Amino acid sequence: MEINQLHRGRLIDHVQLVVRDLKSSRDFYGAILAVLDIPIVTVTEDFFWADELVVSSAESPAAQGMLTGRHHLAFQAKDRETVDAFLWTPFYLS
Repeated sequence: MEINQLHRGRLIDHVQLVVRDLKSSRDFYGAILAVLDIPIVTVTEDFFWADELVVSSAESPAAQGMLTGRHHLAFQAKDRETVDAFLWTPFYLS
C-alpha cells in the first residue's frame, strides 16, 4: 500500500478515534465498512485501520490514555513548502 500518495479532493487525510472497547468498535465499524466494501487493512491488539480511519484503544501508545474527545485530524498538502507557508500565517502565529 502506497502511504505517501496524495488524494486530491479529500479534505481530511485521516482520523483517529480512541475508544474504551476496541473489540465492540471493530465489530461496529467492521459491519459498516463491509457494506461500503472498505476493508480493515490492519488489526492489532491496540488499533485497527481502514482507509483513512484509525480506531485505537486508550492503551495504545498513540492514544496516550485519552479517549476520543481529543481528535486527531490531518490535512493533505501538496508539498512541504505548503506546510511551511502555513506556519508563517497570522492564523497560525496568533
